[in-house]
Amino acid sequence: MCHIILQFLKKLFHYDTFKNFFTETDLLILTQMVNSVFNTKPPSFSIKEAKDAIQHQFNFRTCSDLDELYSDRDQNFFFRSNSKKYILKIFNKAEDISVIKLQLDAIKYISKKNMNILLPFPKSEIVKIFKDKEVFRAIVYEYIDGYFFSEKQLFQQDYRKLGIFIGNISKALNGFRGPGSERVFEWDIQHIDLINHRLKFIDSITNQNIVRYFLNKYEENVAPHTTKLRMAVIHNDCNEHNIIVNEKKTMGIIDFGDMLYSFQVLEPAVCMAYLALNKNNIKSVLCTFLESYQSCFPLNEYEVRCLIYMVCVRLCISVSMAAWRKSMFPENKYLTISERPAWLTLKYFKDENLNKWTDHLLQTRG
Repeated sequence: MCHIILQFLKKLFHYDTFKNFFTETDLLILTQMVNSVFNTKPPSFSIKEAKDAIQHQFNFRTCSDLDELYSDRDQNFFFRSNSKKYILKIFNKAEDISVIKLQLDAIKYISKKNMNILLPFPKSEIVKIFKDKEVFRAIVYEYIDGYFFSEKQLFQQDYRKLGIFIGNISKALNGFRGPGSERVFEWDIQHIDLINHRLKFIDSITNQNIVRYFLNKYEENVAPHTTKLRMAVIHNDCNEHNIIVNEKKTMGIIDFGDMLYSFQVLEPAVCMAYLALNKNNIKSVLCTFLESYQSCFPLNEYEVRCLIYMVCVRLCISVSMAAWRKSMFPENKYLTISERPAWLTLKYFKDENLNKWTDHLLQTRG
């Protein structure tokens, strides 16, 4: 929605006038006042309605073991048909079609570059389904057998494997483009000024000040160097809950809904932000991961120097988004799944010397 408004206003106003009067944050705030995937309720199809859609809209004759899975802004259902496993994904009605197509194109692109990465291949076209006179887009994906990375106890060798895996994703996505990727998006570190707009939803002045502290650190240490950071289309949500390992120890990734064109270094930064949660040996974990990532996809010096500040700001986005969205959807427990550990990790980093952290991370470049 936001990128549509952006393009419309650029056409409506002369470019110089546009730059003077509209910031991207203005547009984000505008979309928060209208429909976006973050303030629009997720789909609420019942099991029966999902089964009807699977059998009639998607033409699966059999449908068994149908079960709803956790989701944030969409709705997902697991089911079997003729002994094969699938996922029905019903997209938020505010999701733009270009973003949905971007996800499918990215899966196809990665599979051509690296056949060893497990991916949720689409098994249908994008279909329109209906509920209470509202229209939703939906698709059926292959189900990836295995367990989530978050479900196992992790050791140093696991962080090495994860770093190599995410590095291979960056390598496989290299050169990929798509119209839906160049969007203004709330989970993009490029738009950290929007966090200030959400601070009022954080119910503690102390916690608000923690977020302000890291935003200031970002302005001091990252903002002056952004022209030296590479840009690319990234998955933007490589966390342990989106990474799957099968019985052959082959790894896969799901949930491409946060994809966008942003800083290349944000890909490992997002993963590192989540790896830092609930860990006693954070420095060792992050350095091991980053060294392995760079064995597949090297970062330049400026990207590594910005990394720890991006990790912290990603956590700031996480807690501020949780505070904002749970004010609208208090019944959705998924929104706060990482909130408490994210605050604990932010408080840990606030007491750390981030310059020394940067020195440690620079050593991973070899």
